[in-house]
Amino acid sequence: MTPSSNKVSTIEKNEVQSLETNWRSIYIAGLLCFSSAIQYSIYFGSMWPYLQTIDSTASESFFGFIVASYAISNILLCPLFGFWADKIGSIKKPLYIGLLGQLIGNAIYIFLVYLVSGAKYGLLVSRMLIGIGSSNVSLFKSYGATATTSADRARGMAIITSGFAVGICCAPAFNILFTRLGAEGIVLFGIPINMYTSPAIACTIVNAIGIVVIKFFFAEHYVSLSTNKDGSKCELPPYDKLAVAIIFMTRSTQIFIISNIETLMSSFSLVTFAFSYKDSINIISTATGAFGLCAALTYFVYIFFGLEKYIKYRLNIKIGLIGLALFHVITYSYPFGDKVVTYDSSKINETVNQGVIEGRGCDMNKFSWCESLNQTNPWVYFITFSVIVGICFPVINIAQNTLITKVIGPRNQGQLQGWMNASAGLSQFIGPILSSLIYFSYGPKYAWILNFSVCLVTLSLWYIFHDRLVPLKSNECEKTANVEVQIISKI
Repeated sequence: MTPSSNKVSTIEKNEVQSLETNWRSIYIAGLLCFSSAIQYSIYFGSMWPYLQTIDSTASESFFGFIVASYAISNILLCPLFGFWADKIGSIKKPLYIGLLGQLIGNAIYIFLVYLVSGAKYGLLVSRMLIGIGSSNVSLFKSYGATATTSADRARGMAIITSGFAVGICCAPAFNILFTRLGAEGIVLFGIPINMYTSPAIACTIVNAIGIVVIKFFFAEHYVSLSTNKDGSKCELPPYDKLAVAIIFMTRSTQIFIISNIETLMSSFSLVTFAFSYKDSINIISTATGAFGLCAALTYFVYIFFGLEKYIKYRLNIKIGLIGLALFHVITYSYPFGDKVVTYDSSKINETVNQGVIEGRGCDMNKFSWCESLNQTNPWVYFITFSVIVGICFPVINIAQNTLITKVIGPRNQGQLQGWMNASAGLSQFIGPILSSLIYFSYGPKYAWILNFSVCLVTLSLWYIFHDRLVPLKSNECEKTANVEVQIISKI
């Protein structure tokens, strides 16, 4: 990385022996990853009911497009932001753009209730703008890869990725704080404050704080292997592109699975368990809170008990993928047990059943598969989600994000980390659309089969190419390399 001279000071080797990883910047990066990640999943429990409130013409299929729209920005901007950061030698300017996009997108979300028509399209635009901020995660991961010493790399990447993973996992749990406001809520200075808009209001405040933190508290501090003792460039061997591609695919699979689960969870709970809208939000919030707790505990044990010394990255990824597949096996709707509660919305005016008015159960007028669907035990579904997926998600996250930095080697990683996040964004885009279409047309059984199949294919690649998924062999380069520390001033 070659930042401009007015921003970077290079310190000679005999002056940097006492310098180590700047943990303050790493922890700030982790916190900002958390604030970015929550804005992806905090809406999952309430966004579908909110959409039906502001625009009754929206279907489950269109909702899939809304969820996927977040990923469009991710796919397009992650590589561009990575290229931009590598070019200017700093991640700060792209970070500002990401936070500003999230702030504007959340502001639009708040005021959608005032749109007379086309609110569903406004929601789609809102989610696309919020998705700009997701590019910040790849920037922080790239920063973590080049701002930590080799010995600290695993712990540093765990801190940064834990912010993202815990944020994306437990964000829906925050909705339980807002449900007390109810669907109507209050209007203060023209701002509608209710259980649907409160998450967006909170996120807008978080974005503003994030901009202040980047401006005044986050100083970039890079530690990199760059030159030989004689001052010549240290030539690294090329990295294994197949290994990188498999790790990219694993990241895509991980996000594909979690996105599909969270996209369908609200509708699935209404249809299969006959929950009311409010009960659905509360229960999903509780389950995702437990999910986030399991993920946070996993990261806590890893970071503070030094488990990086004992963990085998390839084995962990295999175990994590097996766990994700196991969730779908356990919660699959098998052809035995009680059938789900059904009703016909075309006859809704002929009944006084309050549950029907709220849309409880499976609507036979909307879904042709209602009568063939068997119940899944809600306790089994939510506990399995919280515990098994809640542990496997961070296990995969820690292993793959550390292994990818070692496979690539000690070189600038902005663009590659951007492409890795873009591959995840592609899954965020394709997954919700595909799973929603399958769910709407054929029911949850086939959506489960889709997730299981993708998981199985990716798992097989880790067994087939086990020997290729190893760190870059660059020992000779590392033995003769000088340590260059670059500290970029606060911009």
